[in-house]
Amino acid sequence: MTSMETGKRPSALIARYTTDAGEYLDHVGVFLRRRPVEHSVLLSTVATRLRKEASEAGSNLWLWVEDDVEAVATAQHTPPHGVYLSTGPAEAMRALARILWRLRPGLVGVAGPDSAPQEFATEWLARGGPQARPTMRLGLYAADEVSIPPGVAGRLRMAIHDDAPLLRGWVRELIAEAGLTSTGNDETGRVSTLGCWPSGRPTGLWYRWPQSPSRKAGSAGSNSSTPLRRTASVGMRVPASHH
Repeated sequence: MTSMETGKRPSALIARYTTDAGEYLDHVGVFLRRRPVEHSVLLSTVATRLRKEASEAGSNLWLWVEDDVEAVATAQHTPPHGVYLSTGPAEAMRALARILWRLRPGLVGVAGPDSAPQEFATEWLARGGPQARPTMRLGLYAADEVSIPPGVAGRLRMAIHDDAPLLRGWVRELIAEAGLTSTGNDETGRVSTLGCWPSGRPTGLWYRWPQSPSRKAGSAGSNSSTPLRRTASVGMRVPASHH
């Protein structure tokens, strides 16, 4: 599907959108990979949807903002989730809010790094939407080095296919404990990105992100979520039975 220009402002920002995940990635892939840690959700989501695009193409919406043909911000809406934003300038977030107000007025919420969700929500309110409030903030820390403590049974390894049933069970328990409803997406299916610490059987779970060339190890980032139509909260931990 050909991307569509949705308007040009004095700032020279142009908002575009498509329902084709491949076309979207062609336009924003370089931008997203410059900060792979902050954009890990966006990168993994589009990779998953590329494998499912034939059955879901009509419902997913992929957006980006260009400044002199270079992508400076992007957003994804993959129902039933809210919209997810990238990093980018405040005016770009407002441009994304304006076009999504027209295309997807029933958004349930917005999430993304740093101040992007608040900039989006401010413009959403100006368009006539309800007052938004943050429901979740997350921090991200990167380590220069990880030392394995002595005297701990087991060893650290990447998860394998045989671990998938156990990991899926943990995720289901965590979703239930947090009071959420599963959307049916099996994120533990990508076991190549999951690690565990088995001692008899896996007793811990971690997720691997690529190192970001734009962020020094040891610094922190943030991610926040703001509801636009309804509220929700998230909390996750390994159940005590699996410690």
